[in-house]
Amino acid sequence: MRRTTCSSQRLSLIRSSHYTTTTTTTSKSMKEKIVMGIETSCDDTSVAIVKGDRTILSQCDIAQWDIHRKFGGIVPKLAKESHEKNIDRAIECALKDANKSIEEIDAIAVTMGPGIAFSLDVGLEKARQLAKKHSIPFLGVNHLEGHCLTCRLSDEGAHVQFPFLVLLVSGGHTQLLICHAVGQYTQIGNTLDDSVGEALDKAARLLGCEFGELHDGEKLYKNIHGGEAIEILAKKGNHKGYTLPIPMVSSLNCDFSFSGLKSHLKKTIDSLKEKNQQQQQQQQQQEEQDNTTNDNKLQLVGGLTNQQRYDLAASFQFTVFMHLVKKTERAFDWYIHNTNKTISQATSVPSKKSKSSNQNNNQNNNNNNNQNNGSHGDVLLSPPTCLVVTGGVSKNQMLRKFYQEISSFYKLPVVFPNPSLCTDNGAMIAWAGIEMLKEDLNIDPDDAFYIPVWPLDPSPPTLFATNLTNETINQRKKWFTDTVEKYSPTGQLPLPLKQKLQQNNNKK
Repeated sequence: MRRTTCSSQRLSLIRSSHYTTTTTTTSKSMKEKIVMGIETSCDDTSVAIVKGDRTILSQCDIAQWDIHRKFGGIVPKLAKESHEKNIDRAIECALKDANKSIEEIDAIAVTMGPGIAFSLDVGLEKARQLAKKHSIPFLGVNHLEGHCLTCRLSDEGAHVQFPFLVLLVSGGHTQLLICHAVGQYTQIGNTLDDSVGEALDKAARLLGCEFGELHDGEKLYKNIHGGEAIEILAKKGNHKGYTLPIPMVSSLNCDFSFSGLKSHLKKTIDSLKEKNQQQQQQQQQQEEQDNTTNDNKLQLVGGLTNQQRYDLAASFQFTVFMHLVKKTERAFDWYIHNTNKTISQATSVPSKKSKSSNQNNNQNNNNNNNQNNGSHGDVLLSPPTCLVVTGGVSKNQMLRKFYQEISSFYKLPVVFPNPSLCTDNGAMIAWAGIEMLKEDLNIDPDDAFYIPVWPLDPSPPTLFATNLTNETINQRKKWFTDTVEKYSPTGQLPLPLKQKLQQNNNKK
């Protein structure tokens, strides 16, 4: 594979009566199919060409670091302008590196959501134009599913079979899911506040990383995310340097929370800064009294010594990952405890509490399941084939080591995407498109629309009710339904063509 990286700095839903529904007319096998993937959900423009035999023929990534750095974060309108400027160049680059013409592309897959609306619109509109102009099958991909299915885009991934347990850890999401099949997910854990990526980004800023730039005391790093900055600092630190509380240790559910941990880190940093400032003032006063220069004077970066930064990063990273690990272990125990049951039959894992307490908890969970599980109720919890850890944070080497230990304990394989495919990229969208193409899940491009809020499980079952009220659960469901109603021309998600044709036949 040749991977090209460049740096650089229409909310219209075009309806056309001339578009004709197309299906693949060649006799190519699925392994021979070639799919273009377009990813513009956030601030990077990425286009890839992937073959059905898991070969990444090309990928072109165009970043926007320089554009947003001075603002300290992503500015949606500037991101859109940059995508519009770069999308054609990225497509041309990907086709050229793959030595393919647009006529040789068998399908176009594009991120429809979730993400920044302005950014999603650019990729979606370009994919729609290409699909209609060249009569190419169109596939609207959920960005999160792209992450989940990337594990199958490798030689090792060829052995990953459904169902599998997924830990999705990225800049915007922290979820535990069961992937039953393409497009079929059951959410068993979610963050109650921030994502793990957001927590790491916040910690990185507190420790001196300013939107992609970090100086660790020896070297300047550019164009890195917060999680990478924390990993760089943590490698020089001691994770036992500072004691930070692991969140929700007494909670029996599989949900996550990082807001309290972030607050604790900030208080620790503020306290250290105050002490350092006092020590610095004392040293300065002593120098003035003695009329000498202290060669061992405290050297501070943003109010902290470098060693303090290293130890804080190591302690925070360790605590965050232990939180992920403990909730994943909880998910494993729950899954194993309920294997071969349906969702509606699932119960909590017995805890160390009294027998009567466990019976009450199980009864409460059963009541919640019956009330809120909806279509999940009859889903069978078949034995998981593996654990998949995916998303941008899954690049972290310490996290991988932790999950390899979990894999060994539970005697279940753990699979990670190639590090180059952990962050947002066009290849994962192209591969998700290939997986969808196998299931005939292509849609009419005129039915496509961007979906800024698009959970993999729009109506998650209430498996654990210790933290979420019915009001909160219903509100979360409403976020998604409101988004669909707002952006969809029809008020609903687009149907795959095979279902659409079946409905039309039934009407006749």
